[in-house]
Amino acid sequence: MLLNSKDQPFPAENQVIEYKEDFTDRIKREIAGFLNGKDRAFIYIGVSDKKREIVREFSIDEKHSFEERISNWASTSYYPSAVNLVKVHTNNDPFCIEVIPGNLTPYQLKVKSNLYTYVRNNSLTEPASAESIKKLINRSKLDSFDEQASEIQKLSFDYLKKEFANIDEPFTNRKLQGFISKENKYSNTALLLSEENPYISTIAIFESDKTLDSLVDSRRFKGSIFEQIDNILEFINLNNHAYSKITGNPQRMDRRDFPPIAIREGLINAFAHRSYLDKGRVQIKIYSDRLEILSPGSLPGGLTVQDVLAGRNYPRNHNVVYVLRYFKYVEDLGTGIDRIEDSYELDKLKRRPKLESGENFVKLTLPNQNFHFDINKTKTQQMNASSTAISETDATEKIIAFLKKNQSIRRKDVEDILSIKDTQANQYLKELVDRGIINKIATGPKTRYQLNK
Repeated sequence: MLLNSKDQPFPAENQVIEYKEDFTDRIKREIAGFLNGKDRAFIYIGVSDKKREIVREFSIDEKHSFEERISNWASTSYYPSAVNLVKVHTNNDPFCIEVIPGNLTPYQLKVKSNLYTYVRNNSLTEPASAESIKKLINRSKLDSFDEQASEIQKLSFDYLKKEFANIDEPFTNRKLQGFISKENKYSNTALLLSEENPYISTIAIFESDKTLDSLVDSRRFKGSIFEQIDNILEFINLNNHAYSKITGNPQRMDRRDFPPIAIREGLINAFAHRSYLDKGRVQIKIYSDRLEILSPGSLPGGLTVQDVLAGRNYPRNHNVVYVLRYFKYVEDLGTGIDRIEDSYELDKLKRRPKLESGENFVKLTLPNQNFHFDINKTKTQQMNASSTAISETDATEKIIAFLKKNQSIRRKDVEDILSIKDTQANQYLKELVDRGIINKIATGPKTRYQLNK
């Protein structure tokens, strides 16, 4: 209930009432604490908490200035956004800020590049403990975004049906946890698994370790998160070159630029744990010396990078994680970062993956294991190598496209679809066999190649 000057002396400060004699930036903390509360709360400006009465009046211009600042705070100073949750009563005496508890707890106050969580403890606003943050997460609708009814209800699931066929199970709407909302409608989980999924992802490939003027290829991926993950992994595989080293043994040692395990774990984590309240896209960038995977949203629940590296895990999208586990895209929860780290154990230069987190992103950087083998190349050699790699990528895509429509391919088929000579066709086919993308069947005139399953 809104207090006014007739209610003096006012009630003592409590869980939902705060008094401030002056308007200062410290009020942002009070708002953050009330956003994480359970009941509507009120901050009265110009009121003494000791006397519990109005001790300062503000002009109309001052009140409108306060209102503008508070509106700006609501849209820019909190994560998630507090827009529509903070109201200002400029005509009330005393001037009052009303705070409506949000459903997306924990609300965090942004201070430069850091996020801070506050809670109300009787008449005090205090930093939230780890246990308090955990309770806020459990209460939060942020973790149940994937359970809520989708705004789009005309959904198709062609790719999802293929996933069920791959595990020899029939597809039904209620087969997966959280697929149908409490309102008996398609949930956001269903939306993410449908062809109508509005969240897209992108890949950009650069020929150097810099972004400026070095873009050589880019792709956009859309559709079901399963389809996006599969197509992205396939495209990265085509651009994840192998370095072959003669060891003196009968077998040669092949090492990819980026460990496939690290790529897979990093990519799936980006889709599983990103914030779908953020309309941004998962972005993959491949440079000469590194691969970056950027996912929208900060680490959930106040987790830090150190927490994640230590093995702590708090899924933001429970049903999405469940579905990914159901179809064996992920294994044990919370072990992905260990597998990424372990995949780099044999790197003699001790290069390691790097995890970074900001208020609106999480970025995983995977170093190129083979990058040091190119440091002695001349600039011309590097440019030629880059050009060759791109032409190989285009050729590989055409060969795979052919094999998706046909059971097998011959060297002559490659010559025809790429308009090349037999020697170069053999080189492309050998490279794909070495990389495990296709396998060779029969020999001599009957030689054929098939896609590896």
